[in-house]
Amino acid sequence: MREAVYDDLLPAQRHRLHVAAAAAIEADEAIIDPPGARWGVLALHWKAAGDSVRALAASIHAARWAALVGAPSEAADHLETALALWEQTPPASCPDGTDRAALLAQAAETRYAAGQALRARTLAEAAVTELAGSPDAERVALAHVQLGLYSRAAGEAAASAEAFERAVGLLTSRPPSPAKAEVMARYAGFLMVGSRFPQSLAVAEEALDLARRTGSRRFEGIAMCIKGTELAGVGRLEEGFRLLRDSGEIARETGHLDDLARVYTNLTTWQVFAGLADEALATAEAGLQLARQRGTMLSYGIAIAWYQAQAAVRAGRWDDALTLLDAFPYDALEGFNLVSFAAPRFDVFLQRGDLGAAARTLAPAMEQAAGMDDAQFGISTRVRAAQLALATGHPGEARAHIAAALTISPGCDDVAFAPKLCSIGIAAEAACPAPDPRTVAALTTRLSDLEAIARSFGGQLLAEPAAFAAMARAEAAELSGGPQPEAWHAAAAAWDHCGDQYWAAVCKHRAADALLRAKGDRTTAASLATSALATARALGAAPLAADLEALIRRGRLAAGPAPDQATRRLGLTERETEVLDLVAEGRTNRQIGDILFISEKTASVHVTNLLRKLGVASRKEAAEMSRQLR
Repeated sequence: MREAVYDDLLPAQRHRLHVAAAAAIEADEAIIDPPGARWGVLALHWKAAGDSVRALAASIHAARWAALVGAPSEAADHLETALALWEQTPPASCPDGTDRAALLAQAAETRYAAGQALRARTLAEAAVTELAGSPDAERVALAHVQLGLYSRAAGEAAASAEAFERAVGLLTSRPPSPAKAEVMARYAGFLMVGSRFPQSLAVAEEALDLARRTGSRRFEGIAMCIKGTELAGVGRLEEGFRLLRDSGEIARETGHLDDLARVYTNLTTWQVFAGLADEALATAEAGLQLARQRGTMLSYGIAIAWYQAQAAVRAGRWDDALTLLDAFPYDALEGFNLVSFAAPRFDVFLQRGDLGAAARTLAPAMEQAAGMDDAQFGISTRVRAAQLALATGHPGEARAHIAAALTISPGCDDVAFAPKLCSIGIAAEAACPAPDPRTVAALTTRLSDLEAIARSFGGQLLAEPAAFAAMARAEAAELSGGPQPEAWHAAAAAWDHCGDQYWAAVCKHRAADALLRAKGDRTTAASLATSALATARALGAAPLAADLEALIRRGRLAAGPAPDQATRRLGLTERETEVLDLVAEGRTNRQIGDILFISEKTASVHVTNLLRKLGVASRKEAAEMSRQLR
């Protein structure tokens, strides 16, 4: 009804109506509750009335109110309305204390907070353009910092690096100032996300000194956050976590709660890598409560939720992880938010054996990660692509993905993600018909280099990367020296320490397999295999469970099922039935021996016996009869 009446009004009548409504709202703040909400209504009425001056001022106030109450998307809408009105407003009538570049920067900030990284990057770029030729070097530098931040979030690593280098260069020769402290603190964060560890730590120290000398309390906290994050990453957990918590107190003190959300993100991250899944889940929940209050679930909230989901995966709570992730609009995510959210979802699908879902999850992440040159997103996404290729029986493709990751790795001093790269890389070589010993040697050397980096700063690899390093070394040792049950047992213990049931079960499977191939203790092999099988079944890790069932059956580690009735009538034993199945697959005696953990000679005896019992003269006839019996 209201819309119909409005549509019947003449333009002049509409104008008078909007002016009257705006005047009434301005005259009585109590007309709209809460009072701050009136600014958005005023902006609408003054804009409809054609009063760009008043509409501009009201839009700016409306944006401030929306940001204050945790509605960054609405704040950005108001700011973009203000930018459009700016073009219609005489310069002398524009609000004091702001200009178009400032509005662009504010709009970029709120778009980013709302999870719209691509639009934030575009607005930040417009702010840089607006300031071209400005003599205010500090303001121009800060505009480039913002562009660098949002370019990185959008997945544009090269553009981000260029913007940060420009910002730092503008202030290099200038004396200490709050702006310089901000630029250096943000630059340290850029280096940290890019996995440039020693350089990031050095710049964070410089930023911390600048902030303290210039009284920049907020950026003292941000620099402290980055320093704590980097120290925790090399295993100095107590010191790193203390700095992170101290930086969180500064964020509360200064009222910059988005900085506090970043603290929660970083603290959760390293708790996951340190094998502290329960602590990570609790920290993440506190951070998500803050993000909900601030309306930043699609920016800071996503970063926290990603690692909360990783912690749930680590703890074996796979359904909980998917439920958490499903609460977010995955199809609407952009940049590194999309890449990060794909990771735990992919891990669950892969480990459950749902390879189609894993591939569908990974495809958009791979596209987004194409321009990323860091370990957290660029390397890790390519490593997951290698895992998928191995799971689908394409070791050559896995090799190619590892090679792509290795082109990034030399530029990173990453001690968190690179050990997994080494582990999956060596596994890819092991899966190939002709493993490349040079690649294996390079990856094991890379592991040693990473461990040396951590030691040089008084630390060590955290629990997860240390466990992947143990797997990598076990795989490499097998390639050069045959079965390595002790190495795989040590890797399983490392994953137990990390609290990851799935990877511990994988390593127990490999340890049991190695024991059988080495003609080792069958009782230990049986214990490892049955324990791992129970875990795999409880988790719903179907491929791993199938592999373990096959190992237990082939290795006769437990009483297996009786032979099929048809083969039993022909007098075939359980072992001869297994040999017949392998003959039907075209396996040689040597291959049969390797699969069933028996010698080639014993395999030959079993083949001779089953040919006699089946009454056939050749393996080909035996294979045909096997198919008929099935």
